[in-house]
Amino acid sequence: MMKLRDCKWWPAIVWSVGSASSNQRVDAQEVSQYGILEACRLTELGVLIDVDYRGRTVVGRVAAGSFNSPGNLRSVCDFLEDYASSSIATVEDLDVEADQFD
Repeated sequence: MMKLRDCKWWPAIVWSVGSASSNQRVDAQEVSQYGILEACRLTELGVLIDVDYRGRTVVGRVAAGSFNSPGNLRSVCDFLEDYASSSIATVEDLDVEADQFD
């Protein structure tokens, strides 16, 4: 078992403000401390994770097709949807199997 935050593909450095392509960024530690999971979406870019961070939406991305991305992005999205309205700290602290999303 491992914590979700320890998965190689979890957005652990920065989150984009408003959209995944935004140049405005928020430090992942800030998002972890103050963010609430709003939703997640499966797109051609991968899984986009929408978080309410102090009244504005920030977006984390689990990239599709990268070396570190999980094999089953749909299962990542389904898993995260069960925790909508939870704090990001709570979500990141969830126990997962190393191969749970392959």
